[in-house]
Amino acid sequence: MGKDTGGKKGENAYEIDLVGRNAQAAYAFEFKWKRLGWREAEKILEELKAKARHLQSPIDGMKFGVVAKSIDDKRRLADQGYLAYDLRDFQFPSWARL
Repeated sequence: MGKDTGGKKGENAYEIDLVGRNAQAAYAFEFKWKRLGWREAEKILEELKAKARHLQSPIDGMKFGVVAKSIDDKRRLADQGYLAYDLRDFQFPSWARL
């Protein structure tokens, strides 16, 4: 979570669902449990980039992604440099009910 330090307590807080890092890169993701059109997903990703500027330690070169129940035209988002995943990209055990 990041915060605009000029605001009052409890105001101007920005929530990011997942921020992580490995040896190669840093990542920020938003998760949505619904179907997203590519324009809605693109808007979520642009908002995510804006939120990431408020991290306590902003990271240059951070990669941004969205995970949703389904995303239309994920390739279009990938062509813009974003990471986009939906349930079709994951394998679930046979007993899992989604």
